[in-house]
Amino acid sequence: GVQTCALPISNYDIVVTLIVMGGATLLVAGLCLAFSDVVLQSFLNLSANVTTPAVRSFYTACVLTNVFQMVSQVPSAVLDSRQKVYITNGVQLANGVVRQIAILCSLLIAPSLATVGWILLGSSITGMLLLGWFALRIWGNVSCPGLWRRFLPVASKHFAYGRSIYASVLMFFLYEPVTKVLISRYVGLTEVGYFDIALRIKSLLWSILERLLYPVMPLIAGKRDPADSRRIIEEVQHKLILIIVPVIVATAFLSKPVISVWLGKLLWPVVISVACIVICYLLTLLFVPLYQFLTVRGHPGKTFILQTVNVSVNVLLFAGLVPSFGYYGALAAYCAAVLSSTGLCAYYQWSILGSRPVSSRDWGGKVIKLALGLTILNGLGMFMIQDERLRIIALMILNIAGTVFLFRQLRLVSAGDVEQYAVGFDRLGSMLEKLLVRET
Repeated sequence: GVQTCALPISNYDIVVTLIVMGGATLLVAGLCLAFSDVVLQSFLNLSANVTTPAVRSFYTACVLTNVFQMVSQVPSAVLDSRQKVYITNGVQLANGVVRQIAILCSLLIAPSLATVGWILLGSSITGMLLLGWFALRIWGNVSCPGLWRRFLPVASKHFAYGRSIYASVLMFFLYEPVTKVLISRYVGLTEVGYFDIALRIKSLLWSILERLLYPVMPLIAGKRDPADSRRIIEEVQHKLILIIVPVIVATAFLSKPVISVWLGKLLWPVVISVACIVICYLLTLLFVPLYQFLTVRGHPGKTFILQTVNVSVNVLLFAGLVPSFGYYGALAAYCAAVLSSTGLCAYYQWSILGSRPVSSRDWGGKVIKLALGLTILNGLGMFMIQDERLRIIALMILNIAGTVFLFRQLRLVSAGDVEQYAVGFDRLGSMLEKLLVRET
């Protein structure tokens, strides 16, 4: 662990952040619980006969769950700063699996909304305690003599740098719930269900892919030369493109058969919502390294601008499109907002670092060929196979085989790439090299 005398200010940072974040979160949670009727009936648009004791218990548990999840960000950040991202990922994965199993068992044995809420609360407490224990093991004892004398200077330092970050994070967390409230008020509750299904599928895919980028932030934070940050961002974006393009094409073609089989009938609003929202966020994923750079390299105000653009475009287009197009207007407003902030990220990357995700025409041409090849392959699969279940199986096989084939033919992956990203996994690296790398 790190001794107190070596990095005393770091210990103060940890404790002050924990106090400030915990206090602020408890204050907001207290207000949400004190004015629960206003939140449930006015903001969430639930009628009085719907707000049963079970609903209120679920609401209380969810509010408290968010408190522990926010506090757990502190030990998580400590672990990330020590390049122990795998511990955070492992705890979150294990905790998530146990949580889902517990929820499933409770629904099968004795379905209760209140029970689900308390399972969520217990899971968040467990996750916070585990992350805190690991953080203390890695960091060492946290000693802060004269804490209250230094509290205000340390808190002021954090506030001066972090107010834009905290504001942008707050807007990010409120963005989707506010959109749901708007849809429920001005479109309908059924459409909220359509929208929520798409968000859940997006969140699942996003959480898997975003974890791949967790190690990037500490790397960028450790670089003082902008040229080094630019090199890291460009390299990561090149690899992300190779993941994102096949997933985008697969999402566009698999949404219809998967939703049809899953829900038992074809609901076009759900299909279109899933395809549009997932594709938009996959494009946004490309700029997560740039967002991380803005956060840790002295541009936190720009992250706030990005979130402000997101919310502003969404609200303005919602007001303009929903009266004429209903739910599809709300969906278009949401997707346009996501794409507008993505475009602004591209502008920031060019204006600050002088770089682009697609660094050359040759590389861009290969990416277009990859997308076109997979699109044609999926189109043929959809045309030739009519049964939805067989379509899912066939398209998955075609996408995997087509991606491997096009990677080799277009020489999108080199032996050096495999060696760099498969360090310590020699057998896996050898297999990937045989599959993806075409011999010269």
